[in-house]
Amino acid sequence: MRRSIQAAALAAALALSGCATPYRHYEGPELPPEKVSTLVSSQTSATRGLLSDKLGIPSLGTARVFVNQIDGKPKPGKFSYNEYTTGQFEIHLLPGKHSLLVRVDLYQTVASPIAIDFVAEAGHRYFVGGRVEGNRWHPVLVDETTNTLVHPPR
Repeated sequence: MRRSIQAAALAAALALSGCATPYRHYEGPELPPEKVSTLVSSQTSATRGLLSDKLGIPSLGTARVFVNQIDGKPKPGKFSYNEYTTGQFEIHLLPGKHSLLVRVDLYQTVASPIAIDFVAEAGHRYFVGGRVEGNRWHPVLVDETTNTLVHPPR
């Protein structure tokens, strides 16, 4: 009984902390971090600085982005790749060319899904977010390993 209470408390703490359970978007055995590319919904302070400098965006924290498809495929049995309770995600991909279909979740915002095509590099971490202008939104993809803006291309 005591163990089940501890397990339930740990699960609740993880859910509230915003941590996303990593999802492997590839077949075969689990690969080490240096062999895969990682997509995340949480940004680092360096990413916030880059977005502020390049796009004039002070923070993307209010625009929750959903990854609906990767390479034309939805997550099996789910609407999106995001965690149900937190909206967060961490997705591991094989390096190479990929296409993401993403949409933003904001009140009174035109939220049509938008495709982002990019080449993922092994060992790199990519932040996927969105910026809002009026009632329109635009996806943003940042390579956090090199601190470079991948999408929109500049």
